[in-house]
Amino acid sequence: MATVNSLKFTDSTLNQRFPALTTKDLHDYLIQGCGGPNLAATYHLARVVANTGIQADELEELHLECIDPVRNRIEVPMHNGNHRVRYIPLRPKTFDSLMALHGLNGASDFIFGDFPKHSILRASSGLQSAFPHKKDRANLSNLRWVFAFMLLEAEVPEYLVDYCLGADQCCLHDDRHKMSPKVKCELLARELNRKVEEL
Repeated sequence: MATVNSLKFTDSTLNQRFPALTTKDLHDYLIQGCGGPNLAATYHLARVVANTGIQADELEELHLECIDPVRNRIEVPMHNGNHRVRYIPLRPKTFDSLMALHGLNGASDFIFGDFPKHSILRASSGLQSAFPHKKDRANLSNLRWVFAFMLLEAEVPEYLVDYCLGADQCCLHDDRHKMSPKVKCELLARELNRKVEEL
C-alpha cells in the first residue's frame, strides 16, 4: 500500500507519474453537477473519494451505520493493524453524496447496495467519460492521490494523511502511535476545516 512517504518524488518524477487529475480538474467537474441520472453514481463516487481518500475495498463494506452525521465521521472497518476501525472526517458535501449513492442502490443497508463491488465498478468506469482528456489516469487510485496531495500542499501533518489513507505507519515508539483513531480523526477534522476546502 502506498503511503505519503512514497509521494516524495522530484518534480520531474511527479510530472512523469502524475500528469493525472488535479484538484482543479475535480473542482471543475464537481461544480458542473452530475450531468444526468446515468452519471449520478460516478459523480457522487468521485466526490466521496476525492474528499476522504477512502479505498475501493473499504467502500464495499460501508453501510448506513458507518455514517455518523452527528459526530461528523465515517467508521471504516479495519482488517489489519492495532485497531478494528478508523474514523474519517465527514463533511457536508461528502455526506450528501454518500446518501445519494445509497439512494441509487436500492433498499440495502449498504451504501453501494447488496452487490457493492459491481456498483462501484460500474460507477468508477464512468470516470473515463468524466475526464476524457485524462482517461488513462481517471480511476479511484488517482482520486486518492489528488486527495493526498491536496492535504500535503495544505501542510496537514503527514502522519494524519497516512492515517486517513489507511496507511498509518507511526512507529511503535512514537507517541502518535498511541493515539486512538477517534483522536486522530478529531485532529484531522480540525486540519481539514481550517486548511482544505471540501470539493
